[in-house]
Amino acid sequence: LERSLHLDPEHALDTWLARHHAFSEVVVFWYENVHIVVTLAVYTLLWWRRADLLAVLRWVIVLVNFVALAVFWSFPVAPARMLGAGYVDLVARVHGLPVWQHGATALDSNQLCSLPSLHIAWATWSSIGVWQMSERRWLRALAVVYPFLTTFAVMATGNHYLADAVTGAALTGAAYLLVSRASATGPLARRAIGRV
Repeated sequence: LERSLHLDPEHALDTWLARHHAFSEVVVFWYENVHIVVTLAVYTLLWWRRADLLAVLRWVIVLVNFVALAVFWSFPVAPARMLGAGYVDLVARVHGLPVWQHGATALDSNQLCSLPSLHIAWATWSSIGVWQMSERRWLRALAVVYPFLTTFAVMATGNHYLADAVTGAALTGAAYLLVSRASATGPLARRAIGRV
């Protein structure tokens, strides 16, 4: 589908990044760590400073993860790096081991969970949280750029396709709209009104 639409940048990004060793180490670090750190930081800031927003956003991330896990279980999709076809597994090159044999996830890693990309789903969730939490232009600009940088990282390392990234962002967007709409008339809204 991506090839037919001429929207298949993964291979070109992966082979380009493979030629830049120092930069590939930075991008692999981003791929492995940043989505977890940023998501936890945004969640903590919401809890600490804007608990009124956390009620909706907590349910959004729960719904996103539940749907993603259901898709992983029922429709497993392999990442690009597993196809060969000229892709370089940059995580394996940087660490000397493939991602599924490295670190704390080695025993429980699921190699067939590419679609939707939770890296991008969580990045989109974090962006929504930051956008709602702050009115500072520079912070909102970072919130908009962050999912795109993460999309670059997951595609350039050969771990996701563009379709995986788009699906992850769309899943978070749809979950946010659904939960926001439900909370406007449901128990979350009544609880917020009760506090006022």
